[in-house]
Amino acid sequence: MRNEYLDELVSSGTLHSYYYCNIDENLNEDKVSQYRNAERLILRFHDGKKLKLDTTCTGINENTKILIFP
Repeated sequence: MRNEYLDELVSSGTLHSYYYCNIDENLNEDKVSQYRNAERLILRFHDGKKLKLDTTCTGINENTKILIFP
């Protein structure tokens, strides 16, 4: 999936790259779950570090999980 704002951050040199996709209940990327809406965003920085954000909405509960990788 593409995002205009994130594309601009890459074009300006603020971010090295990003990856944005849907995930299913088994955390498989580029899959749409029949049970919940979930997305993954991975931001890659110029120093090689990345920030991974997974969002999940399951009915009335909204959970956000942030994982930071070295």
